Amino acid sequence: MKKDNNQKLSVLWSLLCLFLFVILFNSCYNNEDDPVYENLKELVVSNTAVNLEYGDSTTVTISQGNGGYEAAAENNSIAKVSVISTTVKIKALKSGSTNITVRDQKGKTQNIVVTVAVPVNIETDEFITVWKTDNEGTSNSTSVTLPVSGSYIVKWEEVGRSSHKGQKEYTDITPANYPTIDFGSVGMYRVRITAKDTEKPFGFIFDTYSAPALDGLKLIRVERWGVNKWPSAASMFAQCRNMDVTATDIPDFSACDGKMYNMFYHCENLVGNNSFAEWNVSMMWHMNELFAYCYKFNQNINAWNTKGGYLMSAIFKGCTVFNQPLDNWNLKNAANLSGFFENATSFNQDISSWELPNAENLSYMFNHATAFNQNLGSWTLEKVTNMEEMLTNCGMKSKNYDATLKGWAGNTKTPNNIKLGANSLVYSSAGKDAHKILTDSKGWTITGDSYNTSGN
Repeated sequence: MKKDNNQKLSVLWSLLCLFLFVILFNSCYNNEDDPVYENLKELVVSNTAVNLEYGDSTTVTISQGNGGYEAAAENNSIAKVSVISTTVKIKALKSGSTNITVRDQKGKTQNIVVTVAVPVNIETDEFITVWKTDNEGTSNSTSVTLPVSGSYIVKWEEVGRSSHKGQKEYTDITPANYPTIDFGSVGMYRVRITAKDTEKPFGFIFDTYSAPALDGLKLIRVERWGVNKWPSAASMFAQCRNMDVTATDIPDFSACDGKMYNMFYHCENLVGNNSFAEWNVSMMWHMNELFAYCYKFNQNINAWNTKGGYLMSAIFKGCTVFNQPLDNWNLKNAANLSGFFENATSFNQDISSWELPNAENLSYMFNHATAFNQNLGSWTLEKVTNMEEMLTNCGMKSKNYDATLKGWAGNTKTPNNIKLGANSLVYSSAGKDAHKILTDSKGWTITGDSYNTSGN
């Protein structure tokens, strides 16, 4: 009996020791810190094989991982790489091939093979564009929907891998049946378009107002205009926010309907080049919002023949870096100039030579053009009916505001009963009499300005 009791005590003692050992082990070892037990995600990127040409840039999206991403190229003379949040930015520096390793904070990695080729020849008669298929759009990540109407031939090749190519012909295409090309893999693709009949031009248009925007964000650049006689330029690239024009040949607008409104509306990456100065736009009459919200555009287009311009509102609205001379522009036919330089915060050129015999609407013309400080007193306002908020919060100092008021007050053709918005402007003793003539004798209502004897 005693022996049995001893055996029971021995078993109980063993179990107690085991229990204490388990408690001690758990208190000393925190398995939350052991990577074996972590719920780690594999690192996944949108594209593991990138083909580029010298000078090209592209992005690859990190779609899954564990945060804290960084990337490095084995040969940083071939490609430059950086990471912002979950976007890997790659820029091709010279021809060759290199491996880019993307790493997260938990040590998971993914490789991207970057191949950089020598740029191909684009000195042809074709209309040439470049597209990035995995940018946001209505088609899938390997496709592009072409907003091209008419009958034409399309040839395409992958940028940096010209052996991956194809060709197709299209007849009597309209916005109702725009073609979608599936290239088979994610990448950047050069698309070359020629008309089947050179006497019947094709049309290219992202009309964001009357048709779906489609794949405008996939368009990266226009490399060549070719010989196509464009039937219209209206809304051609509207809201193509990632697009630039590197083409140095000149678009042929000789058969154009005179409309180029919204042509580059919200093309936020449009820089352009010197060839823009050579464009023939003499037939254009509808130019509203032509460069509106082109935040990077600052080309000199002072040589443009704008004699036909009639509707010209908001042409440079929101063009925050544009500051080129425009004194050679002919605006004698222009009726609507509303918002012309609204929020063009860098513009400060002398445009006192402009003649505006047919101008009716000048509302918001310099609204928040905070750098603009010029004398407009030479302008004849004979047909003007609307100047609401025209000068509101622009940069005009008292010297030029005084001179502007004096010029308008002293012109017998200045109309009566105009409402002029001039918030934040200050007139001095030099402009006091002119201000009184306009408000008392001509019945103007000038809102928002103030008087200071010495001005500002």
